[in-house]
Amino acid sequence: MSASEHKQSGAGDSPGGALASRLRAGGEPDGSAPGPAPAEVAPETLRILHVEDDPFIARLMREILTQAEHMRFSVRTAATLASGLEELAAEPVDVLLLDLSLPDSRGLDTVVRVRAHSPTVPIVVLSGHDDERLALAALKLGAQDYLVKGQADARLVVRAVRYALDRKRADDELAHERDLLHSLLNSIPDRIYFKDAASRFVRVNRTMARRFGLEEPEAIVGRSDADFFPPELAREFIADEQRMLQSGEPIINKTERQTVAGGRQLWASVTKVPIRDRHGVVTGLVGISRDITELKELETSLSEERGLLRSLVNHLPAHVYAVDREGKFILANDAFLQLIRQVTQQDIIGNTPSEVFLPPLGAEMQADNIAV
Repeated sequence: MSASEHKQSGAGDSPGGALASRLRAGGEPDGSAPGPAPAEVAPETLRILHVEDDPFIARLMREILTQAEHMRFSVRTAATLASGLEELAAEPVDVLLLDLSLPDSRGLDTVVRVRAHSPTVPIVVLSGHDDERLALAALKLGAQDYLVKGQADARLVVRAVRYALDRKRADDELAHERDLLHSLLNSIPDRIYFKDAASRFVRVNRTMARRFGLEEPEAIVGRSDADFFPPELAREFIADEQRMLQSGEPIINKTERQTVAGGRQLWASVTKVPIRDRHGVVTGLVGISRDITELKELETSLSEERGLLRSLVNHLPAHVYAVDREGKFILANDAFLQLIRQVTQQDIIGNTPSEVFLPPLGAEMQADNIAV
């Protein structure tokens, strides 16, 4: 953008108009000298790189920033995108003021190239076009703000710089939180899912998707348990969730028996907690489902083996009993109970012989057991 174009855009009516007149006459702005900023700046000074090929605009922006109140700026300039990228590589800056019409780069591709080169630097686009669609596109590509040159007075520029810093900081924090959530969802072996207030999935991790035979988690979004479970089970799960969403009381470690494709029976330990917005209103839920099928199968196998052992012990004609390290009965077969008579399993289990039998038999039996 040339100096004459800048004049037509209305810069002469802005607070920098008197300054613009001096610049057109060839004079230097008061209180500033063009050239590189000092190598060392005070900690409170913000470092600005202005990429602009029009010397008039560059000098005007330098004056606007150096005379700003309440903030201190150190301004460097570059006339091409290539030299601007070299400046960014040589020394970090706090904010980049970027023209979209440069000798070696034009339009939104300029933002793309800067963002690829320096993804962390906040960008304020300075354009000669008052185009809302262009501004929105620049923001989507990673710019923090968009200013029209002819409308950018000192106050507006300083505010844009502050906003760019705050927004970039917020964007970085949000990206960090998103990365943490993404790492959690894709690293933990448990099935994790989020649902809306109607019990529809809004996000799931890859483990949950594979549980339903799907490779991409996005394929589940918008669907419910009714799309994956038998009707009776789906109604039970959704009813549990709706009661929780109404009461706000979480479901903790509920054991669920689930039937999947092919009729296979699985077991899961399920925890569901409500999601609340900043006003405390319940808007959905997050669930964590841990596969405990192997544990349940082990418990069943152990129970069957205990039943077999109990049946074997009870049918032995020998008097069989077992005690723990403290000498308390933990097992006694029917033959042993018949021997001592008038004593049941409830009377003997958890007690020592001295508590079951009269002396001296009980004490002697207890001493023998402890000795063994």
